[in-house]
Amino acid sequence: MLSFAAPPIQIDDVILYPDHQDPLMFYYSAGKPRIARYSNDDLMYALFLYRDILEHSAFEGTTIPDEMGAGFLTLGVDCGRSEDELDDARDALADILNKEPEDIKLAPIPYKDGTVSLIGLDIKDSENITIPAVTDNRPQFVRNVMAASTPALLGDLRSIFSVSLSEKGAAFMAGVHGSGALPFGVSYDLTFEGLRPSIDVTITADTSQIRTYFGGGISGQYQFFKADISAGIEKMHRDGKVKIQITSQQTGAAAERSKKFALDLFKERIIQDLFNPGLPGVPPQAANIADNADALASASSALSQSESGGGSITLSLKAEQSTVTGELVYNFSESAPEERRDGPNAFLQTLLSKEDLDKTITMVDLGQSSSFFNNLEIVVSGPNSDVYETLRLSRITVDIFYGEVNDDELPEAKSIIFDVDSKRDQIVAFSRTGRSSLGYRYTVKYDFLDDDDISADALRYVIPSRAKQARTLSINPQDDFLFSRLRVRAGRIDENIASIDVTVTTATEDLSFETEKSFRFNPPFGDVVGHGLWNIRSLNKQLEPYNVKSEFVFGNGETHAPPIQEYAGSLLTIDDPFRATRNLLIIPNIVSEHIDAVDVEVEYKDDASGYQRRFQVSMQPPFTPRALSWPIFDSNFREIRYRSTVHENGLSETTEFELSDEPSITVGAALVLVDKVSVRLIGGSLVDAGIDAVVVDVRMVDAEGRERMSSLFFAEGIEMLQTLQLVRRPDEQPSFSYRIQTFKMDGSETLSDWTEKVGNPLLIISIRNL
Repeated sequence: MLSFAAPPIQIDDVILYPDHQDPLMFYYSAGKPRIARYSNDDLMYALFLYRDILEHSAFEGTTIPDEMGAGFLTLGVDCGRSEDELDDARDALADILNKEPEDIKLAPIPYKDGTVSLIGLDIKDSENITIPAVTDNRPQFVRNVMAASTPALLGDLRSIFSVSLSEKGAAFMAGVHGSGALPFGVSYDLTFEGLRPSIDVTITADTSQIRTYFGGGISGQYQFFKADISAGIEKMHRDGKVKIQITSQQTGAAAERSKKFALDLFKERIIQDLFNPGLPGVPPQAANIADNADALASASSALSQSESGGGSITLSLKAEQSTVTGELVYNFSESAPEERRDGPNAFLQTLLSKEDLDKTITMVDLGQSSSFFNNLEIVVSGPNSDVYETLRLSRITVDIFYGEVNDDELPEAKSIIFDVDSKRDQIVAFSRTGRSSLGYRYTVKYDFLDDDDISADALRYVIPSRAKQARTLSINPQDDFLFSRLRVRAGRIDENIASIDVTVTTATEDLSFETEKSFRFNPPFGDVVGHGLWNIRSLNKQLEPYNVKSEFVFGNGETHAPPIQEYAGSLLTIDDPFRATRNLLIIPNIVSEHIDAVDVEVEYKDDASGYQRRFQVSMQPPFTPRALSWPIFDSNFREIRYRSTVHENGLSETTEFELSDEPSITVGAALVLVDKVSVRLIGGSLVDAGIDAVVVDVRMVDAEGRERMSSLFFAEGIEMLQTLQLVRRPDEQPSFSYRIQTFKMDGSETLSDWTEKVGNPLLIISIRNL
């Protein structure tokens, strides 16, 4: 997936974003809008003007269909990149990365949504609408615009417009066409996603203040270049209106880098949230056509100058009611997909040369029969070759129906077939004889290859009949059906997790199509090959949010399945739900050489989180401590239940379960008893008795004659009561022997004989008797 973890690389006017995993993969931006070309390389631009109307004379002969107005413009645009541009970008990247050019992989930015608009004359929004009537004294130039407002997002972003001109519009176009000051601009508004990196920074800002800073609330609409907005945000940060807080322990240069990176991300977020991309402003239509042409020429000239200064995209504030205002906190601590917008745009003056213009204008003589009106020729444009592979399209059949049942001539039907090897632009022609309109209807049939990599509701889609009047017909699959991509990846995963099973389900809004896909992730979880891709195709374009069921498999085979979650994005990151780790050290306490093994059962049960774990640990000679570690939800809940089974000489004994929240437990002494022996010295101080120190040795001998002995040391300043533990087998008597060694101040020493004591574990020694 495209990544925002590093600033994009710009090579000439190609902007390249890195992939979030593959260091040799880059995504290139759309090119500047250009006039599209037919399969024969002719420009997809044609202006038809009717001679008699331009001369304001009466005319006879040819009948003009209402939809053709007094002049007609056909315009196709795209944002494709040439092979030369991509080769230059690949060579430059290879130099930067010290790689061979053939190692560099390039792909277009996968735009997920977008529109394209034709702007100029009376046109403010070209989404298949009729231009409203002018209510003041300004002339009306455009009668109707027929367009595909959604460009071909899977291809070169092609879109085709058909513009019906009024008489004044036709006269105006005739006047400005030769001068090159064409009154149209093309503006795209595209959305794409990238993976935002995680940085431990939050930014607090009042978006109302940002709107005010950039002219919000002032009559009229300011336009800004991206650099202007960047500089404005930085100034607001210096003035304390944009506050940045580091949420980690970073200091010094590292903290400053994080702040700068967060501020760059914040600038992009503000641009997406508060601004719309577009062309440099075109002045309102002037009553004087010549003045208007001059104004358009000036705007186009300004555009050309802005391009040399770092890009032609301008930005203006969105309407206040469409944005969230007030003090907001932007948290960048989680890596997550983030939307950004791209706005390629251009004036037609910058797209056509004088030679091109001369070739594309046609004067239609209305005083005689004209093939332009006597025939209906429709240029049908299919998708580019890459779309067939992406959608696994086998072919597209377009059936076109011309004529009505009440016409003098019977309706006709003709078909065109597109496939990966066919021409992208094909022509179908009908005779208008006996028909009053140039309107027609068409249906589209999509046939697909059967592919296990795509979950689809059918292998054939038949799109219902639609009406059209334009002489160009663009077939855009993304207008007709849904094609969605979900990427699934493993994110923050605890080292104790051995694998993850993920099942994702979804359905169309009307539940006519339900589908699911399963993924398994194994360590290393951050590996690029450990990513899953799910392609979904559906005739119903409304897809419900995904239901995500995850199951985490631990090294000992246990599993944990969190509740099913909903997800509505395009990059699903599976993070484990745990927030802490429970560590436990098991210490064996072996008191007999005849112990063969110690088995330990450990249980952890967090009812509040619906999570439990069980461990079986078998310890054998040589007995050494064993460590357990497992992830937990609540760092404050560490209580375990455990018991041990000791195996000795063919016998086994299991303890009762015990509770502990300590970091370690001691096991293995189940077949012995522990006696606590207390030794107290009484009768004054050792110094007064002339004694430096006293050592008391305590021993116990088991039934097999093995001696276990411990010693206690007493001196001035040391507590006169000390205790120790002696272990014995259950069949031994609770008895011990002791002896006393005295170190006197005159240098002499005394050592008593061993004295046996049975029963009472308290030993009292009088200093006066030493």
